[in-house]
Order: sequence, then C-alpha cells, then structure tokens
Amino acid sequence: MWHLLDYSPLRHNFVFTRLEEAQYAQALFLDFRLQSQISTMESVGFDEVNAAFPDAFSQPPAAYIFHVGHCGSTLLSRALGVAREVLALREPMTLGALATARRELGDPLAWFSPPQWERLQMIILLALERRFRPGQLPVIKASSTCNILAEPILASHPQRKAVLLHQSLETTLATLFKVKGNSSDLRTLARDRLHEWHCLTGSKAMRLVDTTDEDIAVISWLASMQRFQNAQARFPDRVLRLDFDAFLAAPDSGLQRVADFIGLAPQSDHIVAAYNHVAQTYSKNPGASYSAADRKRELDLSRSQNAARTRACLLKARSLLDAHPDLAELGAWLDA
Repeated sequence: MWHLLDYSPLRHNFVFTRLEEAQYAQALFLDFRLQSQISTMESVGFDEVNAAFPDAFSQPPAAYIFHVGHCGSTLLSRALGVAREVLALREPMTLGALATARRELGDPLAWFSPPQWERLQMIILLALERRFRPGQLPVIKASSTCNILAEPILASHPQRKAVLLHQSLETTLATLFKVKGNSSDLRTLARDRLHEWHCLTGSKAMRLVDTTDEDIAVISWLASMQRFQNAQARFPDRVLRLDFDAFLAAPDSGLQRVADFIGLAPQSDHIVAAYNHVAQTYSKNPGASYSAADRKRELDLSRSQNAARTRACLLKARSLLDAHPDLAELGAWLDA
C-alpha cells in the first residue's frame, strides 16, 4: 500500500512510498528514520494530488493519540497495535508539516491561507487513514509538537476521537533530565515549541535567543496541556484524558478504557493479555529490556540528581501561569 511520507511547502509537493502492513507494525516512527528502510520514493506535485483526492471522508474515522512527550505514547501505540484490527501509525512526518503550517496561519510569510490549510489537512488525513482491509482501525500517534492539531483534527469529523496522554510537569522534567547533558530533543525542537507558545498565548515576549533548555521544557508542557484542556472543553465526549503514571499503576484497566473508547471493545481482552509482553521492552528500542520498575528507578535517580534544576523549572511554570491567568487550571498538574 502506498504511504504519504512527507509534504514540502517549499517545493509544494508530496513524497510517497510503499509500505507493507508488517512495516507499519515494525516502524517505531514514520519520520526521517524510516527512509533507511524503504527503497523507493516518488515526488508528486500538490495540484496533482489535490485533483486525485476526494472532498469528503467516506470511511470511519481513525483514532488519534496526542501527548506531552516522553510519557509512554509509543508504549500505548505498540500495546494497541497487537490487535490485527489496528493499523498503528507512529509520528508520521506529514502531521508535523501540517502542525507547522497551522502555527504559521495569519503570518505574512505563511504558505497557506486558512481554506488552503483545511484542504491540506483533509488530504493528509485521508492519506493517513487508509487501511489494508475493511474493519481495520488506524490509530495515529502524533509527535508532541503536533498538539495544535488536536482541535482541528477532531473538528474535521463528528465521530473522530483522540486519546490525550500526559503526566505531571515534574515527571516530565525527571524524564528529560535523566541523561546528563542530553538536551538534543529540547534544542532540536525549540523553534517549534516556542512558536507554539507564541500562538497559544499571543505573547512574543519570550525570545529564542534568551531561552534555556529548561524554559523550552516548561513552555512545551504548558502549551501541550492547555491544548488538551481546550480540546476537552470543546469535544468532551470525543477525547479521553489518560495520565501515564495512573496507567502504569493499573495497565489492564487503562487499556480496557482506551480500547472501549476508540471502538476496540471486542479486541480489548487480547490487547490486555498481550500487554505484559509488550511492556517488557523499551518502546523506542524493542530490542532492549525495560519495565515500569526500571522507569521508576531512573526517574527517582534523576529527581535526586536534578532537584534544584527541577525546582527552578516548577517556579518558572508557576510564574508563567501567574502571567497568563487563562492557563491557571494547569497548576493542578505541575507536581507528581
């Protein structure tokens, strides 16, 4: 089956490749890391793709997973993906391109007008929600820079649902800081995360040149959580909030909730039964053993080694909440 791998606003074209069902299951991420595993790619202009794609959704909608980052989203995707009825897609690049274009709307340098962006969204969702057989449910996990898409994706179909996966800011910081000197994720995505903060708050007082890794970690979590609050308020019956620590404490009931919510009730027993096997390996490297106990040991060590750094981040978060009263409800989620 063909797969829409990427979209380039600069070239105004799409990149397609072919993926078999087993490749979807094996691929941890459908981003640039996939390119070493595929042999053919074809570039097709926007106008040609636009003419070939329908103007409406005709299949039952996919389910989506949005998350704050470093909070078990890959584990959840893999756990659901054991069901033959699930086609799990993890972090497709096209959603990243769509999120970037969404943040740029209204800017004089934006590539798209709002109606053009809506069409781009429909093309990308139509492509991602294809399936190998009737009755299969695509479960699409976005990257953590794509939470700006939660509301528009839910709004695009009256039956589309999303799981919103999160954890406290304190736990997120312990995860980010557990490897000393590892700031690559924060720095690599800093522009996207600061742009998202500007879009969400309407304030451009924070400048990239002045931000630290700690600043980026805080505003990324705050922005993601507020996007979840907004989506829940607008679509209360079509989002499921899931705290990852609560999930790990009772994974069977957590998986049952998720499966029932997204329409996989008949497969829930199989998904629950397979979880222990899935959870024995590190989600980003299934060849390495890992467990909830390993995670707890690592986080406890990180907390002890980075206590001052974490306190400073929590103080920064509280100061930002004071400066932006419309985000005040997030204060309840700061601490573990």
